[in-house]
Amino acid sequence: MPARRRGRPGLTPQGMRGDGRPLPRHLRRTKIVATLGPASEDLETMARMIEAGMDVAR
Repeated sequence: MPARRRGRPGLTPQGMRGDGRPLPRHLRRTKIVATLGPASEDLETMARMIEAGMDVAR
């Protein structure tokens, strides 16, 4: 007997839609906290992190 899939259809365990886009913030149950460093200090990288769903930066 195959394992039964749990959760909402079209969502992966990482909280992403089946097409790879993050869930809207009001549907997520967690916050994404990012630590900024040398690899993420330019504005373009920070903008991409925000678009990907980052909630808080430290």
